[in-house]
Amino acid sequence: RQGALVLLSTVDELRRIAARRVRIIFDAAVPPPAALPEGCELVDGAPAEWRVRVRGPLGPLLARLDGLAVRDLDVHEVPFEEVLRPYYRDEGT
Repeated sequence: RQGALVLLSTVDELRRIAARRVRIIFDAAVPPPAALPEGCELVDGAPAEWRVRVRGPLGPLLARLDGLAVRDLDVHEVPFEEVLRPYYRDEGT
């Protein structure tokens, strides 16, 4: 960026930086969690579906789901383009 190095990272390091999108579908209505493990952020807490942004390992989130009626779990890595986009935005925008 204008002659300045803004990010020097391996692909594996980028994967650790990037948050994953996790969709959890329940068999019945489940109230949104009062708290989630570190690195997890509730994006949407609908009655039978949570959408969570996770940075780091999934294990703590999976442990938090123990005992809940989970029907399905979708995990999607954020595309590298989205991870890198903030580094390529014009400073005026």
